[in-house]
Amino acid sequence: MFRPLLFSALTVFVISSTFLSAARAADETLDDCAKSEDANRKIAACSEIVRDAGESTKGRAAAFFQRGGAYSSKRDYDRAIADYSEAIRLDPKNALAFIFRAGAYYEKRDYSRTIADCNEAIRASPEGEHQAHIQCGRMYTKMGDYDRAIASIDEYMRLYPKYRDHYNALTARGAAYAEKGDYDRAIADVNRLIRLNPDDDGELISRRGRYFNMKGDYDRAVADVDKAIRLRHWGPDTKDLCVRGQAFLYKGDYDRAIADLNEVIKRDSKYNSCSFAARSELHARKGEFEDAIADSEAVIRARDDSLFPEIYAYRAYVFGRTGRIDEAFAEIRKAFELDPNNRDAMLYRGELHLIKGDVRSALADFDAVLAKSPQNRFALAGRREAVRKALAAPAPPPAASSAPPPTASSVPLLETRVALVIGNARYAAQSPLKNPSNDARAIAGALRGVGFRKVEVAENLSRDALVKALQAFQEEADRADWAVIYFSGHGVEIGGVNYAVPTDARLLTDRNAPDEAVSLDRLMASVGGAHKLRIVILDACRDNPFVASMRRTIASRSAGKGLAPVEPTRATLVVYAARDGQLAQDGAGDNSPFAAALARRLGEPHVEVSKLFRLVTDDVLDATGHRQQPFVYGSLPGREDFYFRP
Repeated sequence: MFRPLLFSALTVFVISSTFLSAARAADETLDDCAKSEDANRKIAACSEIVRDAGESTKGRAAAFFQRGGAYSSKRDYDRAIADYSEAIRLDPKNALAFIFRAGAYYEKRDYSRTIADCNEAIRASPEGEHQAHIQCGRMYTKMGDYDRAIASIDEYMRLYPKYRDHYNALTARGAAYAEKGDYDRAIADVNRLIRLNPDDDGELISRRGRYFNMKGDYDRAVADVDKAIRLRHWGPDTKDLCVRGQAFLYKGDYDRAIADLNEVIKRDSKYNSCSFAARSELHARKGEFEDAIADSEAVIRARDDSLFPEIYAYRAYVFGRTGRIDEAFAEIRKAFELDPNNRDAMLYRGELHLIKGDVRSALADFDAVLAKSPQNRFALAGRREAVRKALAAPAPPPAASSAPPPTASSVPLLETRVALVIGNARYAAQSPLKNPSNDARAIAGALRGVGFRKVEVAENLSRDALVKALQAFQEEADRADWAVIYFSGHGVEIGGVNYAVPTDARLLTDRNAPDEAVSLDRLMASVGGAHKLRIVILDACRDNPFVASMRRTIASRSAGKGLAPVEPTRATLVVYAARDGQLAQDGAGDNSPFAAALARRLGEPHVEVSKLFRLVTDDVLDATGHRQQPFVYGSLPGREDFYFRP
């Protein structure tokens, strides 16, 4: 009589056990989907949840999101994007799904979609949520868009001032500033974090040391790392040793550098790629190029993704130093395959172009880096060397003077800038001048070096040839943003009118001037159609022999030494090598003091035009013992700054 009861109890026990096992299995599946670090196990668990018809919409969205992360960790970005997209379809306000999909698009180099998803993530974020702004800021930094990265983080801090001192925001912004080359602001953000975190265990001070290292302040870098090591009770961290080893390397203290780098390689596989890379550079600096290449191959075997494009770029540099140019460019191509915008690859490719003597391409690479990192000291140094080589290049033969020489150009500017450069030295009625041809070539090279799209060079022009050159240039200027004319030769002022003197002029009487010479007004008219900025530079204030021999036909008509002052308008500058009434000197070298100073200053980055000419004035005053003072007539509108080299 007890059997039915026993059967019922057993049945209940079996059913209950089955239910509990199923519940435990479900919990394990949820746990694996949410937390497992094994990508395959995570994918399998999340796939079960996705297939479960009874799962809630939010649950399936979360499973798609987690599975997308697992696919990303396996570098299967297409499947990751598909899963993130499904998570977004099921939960359109999932800001994290937008952020992680942006990351997958970034890995596929689909930058336009990366940016679009970052914008969507920010829109989907709940009020006060910092994750989207900061994560997108980090993404923009990876893309090399440092200004947008900083703007994204600044916008978050503006919208949510109570989080203004947020650790993650300042950390991300400091990293963007450092990558941009604005090391002082990066260090300022770390200093702010140090003040807010007085119990820092050395992490922040170590980071500041890294930024000092990037800035080139190696003594402070070493001091910060030493301080961080003292604060870490467990002893030196491997990343500290890597930063300090690099600082010793750049200080030239190779023994201490190798000690730190070898210690990292011995202790920690996570950072040994960094040390192999630094040790590779140490070998290269000592001329041990085969050892440098061997260490770079160790990085490639380690497959450290954070260094991979950079190590190919560095190998290219080492190959270039040993004369293996073709192999060097092959390594550069590998770097760009991994990251088309890689800054180190652009820098090293610029160095390779310099080794080959291809100054045009070198300038393009250095300027591409400077466009994003205006204070990058390696790009600035490379560009200075490229411009120096461009200015030192042999002048083209006269027949080809209108075509730009192959060694003096730059990456094109967003604006269209054109110039006409004239050097008149061989005068029919007077002794030849020493420097105008050299001066014209130097100025033309400098203008090409700062990105002028077209620079016409003309020498020893008769009046007809000068007028034709001005007419042709006027058409170019009408289509340009900037137009510049530089004239080196004789100039004369008659009756308050300034003239550039062609080579066939005789000027036996003052009334012949309008027929035999070309007025400054005509030169100004030739640049007048340019849309933004018009400049006429007259290096024509020499002691003019025409004045002494000229017959005066009208008593009231003056014919003085030097040139008369002018009053240009509409964003037009007229620059004299010597101010009105003064004489310009040819100097003792191949170039006049004015032309030498101007050519040198044109290549300097981020110097506003008005200041640039003030610096030229200072240089010429110093070079001539204050006997010659260049002068600028005219003024520029205050709403915009003008730079020859942004």
